[in-house]
Amino acid sequence: MMKRYRLTLLFAATAVVAIAVAAVVVNLVVGNVAEDNLVKMAEDNTLREAIHVEALIRGRDALGGGTGAAPGESANVGSGSTSGPVTTLEEVVAYQNILDAIPSVAMGLNVVQISLLDHLGGVAWSTDSGAMGSIHASPGRVALAAGGEVSSKFTRDREVVDQAGQRRRLDVVETLLPLTDPDSGRVMGVVSIERDVSNDVSIQVDDTKSVVRWTTVGAMGGLFLVLLGYIVLADGSISRSRRRELSAVQAANRQLEQRVLQRTEELEEANIQLLAAQEQLVRTEKLATIGQLAGQVAHDIRNPLVLSQP
Repeated sequence: MMKRYRLTLLFAATAVVAIAVAAVVVNLVVGNVAEDNLVKMAEDNTLREAIHVEALIRGRDALGGGTGAAPGESANVGSGSTSGPVTTLEEVVAYQNILDAIPSVAMGLNVVQISLLDHLGGVAWSTDSGAMGSIHASPGRVALAAGGEVSSKFTRDREVVDQAGQRRRLDVVETLLPLTDPDSGRVMGVVSIERDVSNDVSIQVDDTKSVVRWTTVGAMGGLFLVLLGYIVLADGSISRSRRRELSAVQAANRQLEQRVLQRTEELEEANIQLLAAQEQLVRTEKLATIGQLAGQVAHDIRNPLVLSQP
């Protein structure tokens, strides 16, 4: 039975391994593509929100409220005052009206943390008070942002401190963009915006991967069943063909054995006849010899004197 179905068993084992490998590969490829697309969307959304917050920090009318001071006007800085718009990161940090407005704006944008960084990555101000004075974990990205480039990075299960002061582990997209002086275009510092994208990315990516995984398994499983049916039929056909060939060989062997047996019997019978003929010939020769001898003796008896005449 094992020999009969060894082709089916071999195919089944190979197909199961192939389906598992294909499911893993397709799930990784399609899942990663889906994750990249969703992350890109989340990064774009975070960038748009970061631009709003960055405009607010610069003291412009990004929200229609005129929170900053226009050129030539004085601006309140903490309990004191300063003339003109903010032009340095230190002035931005000291501009209490702007900083007070940031959390309320960020709350509606699903932003969990905002930080202001200097060119070296030092945290000058943050909605997480415990982060102030620390150094950003990616100085290379900070340097790019300080050079005028915008970068975003997706991180799974990152521990952040939200604006309520609670520590949470979330999937976040952090966007770093330059904080520029609107008049001179000089980069004053770097704005870090961390946005919660757990619902935007993680759930959708997991759902997408699950759909892709089960779709792949279902499609490959259906193909496996079709091919398995074909292989079973082929294996059965091969088995029947082998049985027919074996039956034909056995019949030929039986026929050959019968012919050999028949020929052997014929040879034995011919041998017996030959022996009988030889015995008959010997007897005939003996009788002929005896007859000749008897005739000679009879002749000698009838003519005894012939031999004695001179």
